[in-house]
Amino acid sequence: MAKQRIRVAAHADGRVVSRKAMVGFDHGRVPLGSGFEGAQHHRRLASFRPADTGINSLLIQAGPALRARSRYLTRNNPYMKRAKRVFVTYAIGTGIRPIPLTKDDTAKAAIIENWDDWTDEADADGTADYYGQQSIGAGCLFDAGEFFIRRRPRRASDGLTVPMQLQLLESDMCPFGLNMPSPMAPQNAIRAGIEFNPIGKRVAYWFWRQHPGEIAATVGAGGGYTRVPADDVLHVFEVLRPGQVRGLPWVTAAIVKSWLLDQYDDAELDRKKVAALIAGFIKRVAAQSDEPPPGVNAETWQKARESGSVGDLVQSWEPGSLITLEDGEDIVFADPKDVGNNYEAFEYRNLLAMCAGADVPYSNVTGDYRNNFSAERARQMDWKQTLRPIQRNVFMIQMCRPTFRWFVGDGVLSGALPIKASAFNAKPRAFTRAEWIPPAMPSLDPLKDVQADTAEVRAGFASREEKALARGKKLSELDAAIQRSNRSADEHGLVLDSDPRRVTKGASAPPAGGQSPGATPSEPDGSKNDQAVDDNDDEIAA
Repeated sequence: MAKQRIRVAAHADGRVVSRKAMVGFDHGRVPLGSGFEGAQHHRRLASFRPADTGINSLLIQAGPALRARSRYLTRNNPYMKRAKRVFVTYAIGTGIRPIPLTKDDTAKAAIIENWDDWTDEADADGTADYYGQQSIGAGCLFDAGEFFIRRRPRRASDGLTVPMQLQLLESDMCPFGLNMPSPMAPQNAIRAGIEFNPIGKRVAYWFWRQHPGEIAATVGAGGGYTRVPADDVLHVFEVLRPGQVRGLPWVTAAIVKSWLLDQYDDAELDRKKVAALIAGFIKRVAAQSDEPPPGVNAETWQKARESGSVGDLVQSWEPGSLITLEDGEDIVFADPKDVGNNYEAFEYRNLLAMCAGADVPYSNVTGDYRNNFSAERARQMDWKQTLRPIQRNVFMIQMCRPTFRWFVGDGVLSGALPIKASAFNAKPRAFTRAEWIPPAMPSLDPLKDVQADTAEVRAGFASREEKALARGKKLSELDAAIQRSNRSADEHGLVLDSDPRRVTKGASAPPAGGQSPGATPSEPDGSKNDQAVDDNDDEIAA
């Protein structure tokens, strides 16, 4: 049987398809019978022809402009400034904190103690602690889409808990426009300021020696670029597409809407201001008299007659003034038109769209909490779910975990941590694993949330540790605090309604092996109170 030859043709983008597959295609157009209206080019979509450009090419071209416009809005637009504050507060709060998971209790205690001390020394600029750096980074993520952290090794003589600090670098420090073969390794390629080896691994970052937007040069910084190995740099950004190498500002989709709405509000405010300055207009006939009208001096009147600008003269008005009009003069009071009843609805819809583009709840940005409780609760729950992947995939994975590995590794090498180098080198992950606790989200209905959590724990659907972590607390620290509180109450002979060992639904229970503080002489063992507790326990069990 003879082989059938199929002629092929190549598209402009390099794809090769068979001649049979090309039948019915009109080079760049989708056949009318394709079934996807959104891919057709009829009249309504004739002008809708977006480019199918790669994400990195888009960022290299548009990244600096998007970053500059986003920062301008967060500096000057009240809504965007508030949106940034809300994002940082909810995403970071007082900090995302670690719980070491090493099974070596001695090493664990040392890591916790040294970490708490080192976080106060972490900032190379000396303006914040480590959790403050998280907040600063979250702000950079919002308006620039990314930030960098450079590890700065220090000398033992610097007196740090662990000889290492972190330097935050803005997106501007890594130039989007640096795209060329690496001068240090010609087989590597620099893309948007990041150097990649032939298999696509990040091997180095190229940074400006000083901020390119600063007018005054930093003393001793010099000019040009510096190459920093990737092992000493953390690049924190949200990855939206596979292969993406740089970050996109969080508010990209809201830039146009917020800018135009801000311009509209300013124009409306100026219009109302100008209208409020004009009280009225004096209509008068051509001036023939040599005598000036009341309120106008003779010299001004004569100059106005000579220049033909008599009609421009306006008498000054004061509260309670009585103005005398000449024959033939009349006053027409200004009556500026109001914006109308549609202003509120127009603003509301546009602010909703702006907040949706910025991924921040409308009520948090505007302070408008007029919606019903159920709607607001649903909105806040959705907001929490939106932030969870950002907290984990961006901050915990890209910032917190690598920082903790640096801290433990440098602590072992410097001798700050009581961990043998041989044991650490044999299995470093045994000492660098940690559970990271994000900040607790505020509750709209704390009573119902506590009741729901209690029901889940009692039913076995959740653990106390899980619920403690959800509130941003370590279970061990929580239990220790409760133990200290109970011990103090016992030592002072206190029976608190909050102590379930003594009180259940309002009934006092005796302490273990002792007499109930509420027992009467006729009931030395507090039997009636015990019975009350038992009855309540039966009620709970039922």
